Amino acid sequence: MSSLFNLSVIIDITIVSLFVYLLLIFIKQTRSYFIFYTLTAVVLLNVLSSTLNLSLTRKIIAPVITSIIVIFIVVFQREIRRFFRWLATSRGQLNNRLVQFDEVISSSLSTVMFDMAKKRVGGIIVLSGEYPLDDIIEGGFSLDGKISAPLIISIFDDSTPGHDGAILIENRRIAKFGVHLPLAENFKGFSDMGTRHRAACGITEHTDALALVVSEERGTVSIAQNGHIKTIKDKEELEEILHSFIKTEHASQNSWWTVFVEHNFTLKVASLALACVFWFFFVYQASIVNKEIVIPFEFQRLPDGLLLSETSSSTASITISGNNQDINNLKAGDIRILVNLRDAKQGRSTVALTPEVVTGPSYVKVVRVSPANLNIVLLPSGTPPATTTLLYLDTQ
Repeated sequence: MSSLFNLSVIIDITIVSLFVYLLLIFIKQTRSYFIFYTLTAVVLLNVLSSTLNLSLTRKIIAPVITSIIVIFIVVFQREIRRFFRWLATSRGQLNNRLVQFDEVISSSLSTVMFDMAKKRVGGIIVLSGEYPLDDIIEGGFSLDGKISAPLIISIFDDSTPGHDGAILIENRRIAKFGVHLPLAENFKGFSDMGTRHRAACGITEHTDALALVVSEERGTVSIAQNGHIKTIKDKEELEEILHSFIKTEHASQNSWWTVFVEHNFTLKVASLALACVFWFFFVYQASIVNKEIVIPFEFQRLPDGLLLSETSSSTASITISGNNQDINNLKAGDIRILVNLRDAKQGRSTVALTPEVVTGPSYVKVVRVSPANLNIVLLPSGTPPATTTLLYLDTQ
């Protein structure tokens, strides 16, 4: 292992760890955790098939791994598009980006939400996070209005065309109203909740947005984040949650390069560890090696009435080739030399020792057999042998 671990290996692992880190950032930012579960399952199956020599499983997994990039792009094209939009929109926002929401706005939002709850006016307000939401939301009317209680209440008035939709707040402004949100995919916990609550959870399942919900039936205020929803007791609790969200969003309003380099220490360590694991199983264990082994001859189908009296050698030196793990996992008896004497005649003869006389697993290749020929002497049964030679007979 030490001979393989050189400068090129270090560079190789470093490059792979960067790609793994970028993938983990993608999974974290887009909340596409199914990608992580799928890749983990494929890698574990591949490792298991190699370790236990599961030939069928390995043959099935091999083309999947080869085409995993294509499958990845096709299945997760929406998340990939959103991720690259995040890269594009954050690149030019290195410093002095305006905080989306300050404490005054947080207080105003808390006040208007509980005023709406008292009046039994239902509504949803979505506070966008770091990611753009254009690929997730549908419909709506552009507004770009200042956040104020009268404007919000007027939007949710049942006589207005967009009262059934949600308000989207971006960059300290009401960007849109009457927006349609995706419903939550996880139905658990929504049996006693309406469509508004499911929509609020839906927008937060795959984004870092925060959604405020007012139930017109129960007169309650709820907050949805990371796909979960809970009821807020009072205005002070809501202000505290909004303040925490604002603080987190303000801290994360850096360029993608800053996020990539300065943050996520745990993901960096995990990326390096995974790259080392990949190298061990897919490079070191799978590296092609040659190994020389010495095994005895086994003679088959000796003609009736003849006795094997003499051989020029009782063993052969065989050079085999295969991946490192397969070679190391070979056990005694996995490789055999079967010499077929069915057509042999009485007297002295020579048997060619080609790789075809060697039997073994399909994933091991026989490179060379030494000696190339075996001299044998066959005598009638009952004749004393000319030379006492250790033979490994197989009478079947």
